[in-house]
Amino acid sequence: MILNSRVISLVHPLELILQRILSNMGKVRTSAVKIISRQIIREYGDHLSPDSFEHNKDIVSKVAIVHSKRFRNKIAGYVTHLMKLQKLQEMSYED
Repeated sequence: MILNSRVISLVHPLELILQRILSNMGKVRTSAVKIISRQIIREYGDHLSPDSFEHNKDIVSKVAIVHSKRFRNKIAGYVTHLMKLQKLQEMSYED
């Protein structure tokens, strides 16, 4: 019994450290999502919106052949993110 309580007490702090590390990790986008998103912005940037994920999702589904909804949504989300960044950069250059 004493041995088991010692093992648990040693494992418990390690679990807390792992939880802290994992909770602080950021979101990761694959290189495929980034490459496809940048290509879509280059070719169809005039039709994309920095404010509407739904509109960008429709454009991505029309322009790219994507076999899963999740992958399409990741691309549309990154496209929206990049369009917002472009809009902010343009606004900062104007000031």
